[in-house]
Amino acid sequence: MAKLPRPGVTWLALAVLTFTCLQVLRAWRAFAQADFINSLPLPVPALYYQISGIIWALAGLALLIGLLGRQRWFQQALPIVTGVYLVTEWFDRLALGRQAQHTNTVFMIGVSLVLFGAVWFIRELPGVRDHFGEMYE
Repeated sequence: MAKLPRPGVTWLALAVLTFTCLQVLRAWRAFAQADFINSLPLPVPALYYQISGIIWALAGLALLIGLLGRQRWFQQALPIVTGVYLVTEWFDRLALGRQAQHTNTVFMIGVSLVLFGAVWFIRELPGVRDHFGEMYE
């Protein structure tokens, strides 16, 4: 009988699966609403949202495969992908957004720090480290 994963691994799997599904939804909606998006006064066309949704969905899928497959590279890839995602989201917000959207900047800074901290914390839990084998002992 196979061992059940530790709670930290389960939470990570749920988080990565949720992220991946949201990115698939983002890409799908960008394709479905391309005409509407292109009619808005946005600095980028719908293609930008379509491509970025696909790229992040593929990154999430790769992370999910790495986590469930107990691939050792997952431990290094997770904070890198999280950091790059946060940087691109901040780029979208600051470079492509409108001034009215900057009213909750302090909140978004807090969310970004909590997200990155939570990823780092869960990644370092003994049960999560144990999930990937002897390399981290």
